[in-house]
Amino acid sequence: MFERRIDEGLWVKLTVPQFAPELFVVVSENREFLSRWLLSMEGIDSLEDMQQQIKGELQKFSYGQGLHETIFYRDRIIGSLGYHYIDSLQNIGHVRYWLAEAFTGKGIMTRCLRDLIGIGFDYFALNKVQAEAAPENHTSRALLERSGFTEEGTIRSVEKVMGQYLDHTVYGLLHSEL
Repeated sequence: MFERRIDEGLWVKLTVPQFAPELFVVVSENREFLSRWLLSMEGIDSLEDMQQQIKGELQKFSYGQGLHETIFYRDRIIGSLGYHYIDSLQNIGHVRYWLAEAFTGKGIMTRCLRDLIGIGFDYFALNKVQAEAAPENHTSRALLERSGFTEEGTIRSVEKVMGQYLDHTVYGLLHSEL
């Protein structure tokens, strides 16, 4: 199975169906925290929903159109990240990520995102890694800026989360900028 050691006690692994029960528990326990910014959490209401999402992500991976990793800290699932979509025609990888609230502010996602960026440029031959965050999501925006991304602009009212439309600030990191 695909897995990468980030550092002592921190691993990322290809998300597989066997992770669904624990992932669902983590999402459920962090639903209020996560759903402020992530539309994708609104559709995960059961273990079956989580299993379906994982199957979809694995299908994208099999076609080279995505990569979904589960983050493990000391053998416990604490989040996920990956290329939600890889545009192989334009060589752009679109990144998404989330982390359980108790593990934020510890540099975990920064280290995992840096590894994911390397995979994108080295394995998928991406020219650009792109990510989006709501302008008010200061934590996510700081993560992207810390990771070398450049703010490229804002798309207005692009995502409806918890009944409200959110803008997205778009960030990009070019292979030539490393």
